[in-house]
Amino acid sequence: SIIVFLFYHLNYHYINVLFALRGYRVIAVHPDAAAGKYGRTTSFAVITRRHNLLPKDRIIAYRLSNTVYLEEDL
Repeated sequence: SIIVFLFYHLNYHYINVLFALRGYRVIAVHPDAAAGKYGRTTSFAVITRRHNLLPKDRIIAYRLSNTVYLEEDL
């Protein structure tokens, strides 16, 4: 219960054993300063089956919270 409490309050609720068992990975995305309103101060967590994301990759994702996104399986 302590671990669940910490993960929830530290905004790590997206790190989930069930995602890992289904082959998903959590990738942190840090936009560059030229990204408009999403500057360097904002970072996102993308839950995806990809092994990595390249700088110019575009994805279609569902928003789970303000900073956590789940990529749509194509």
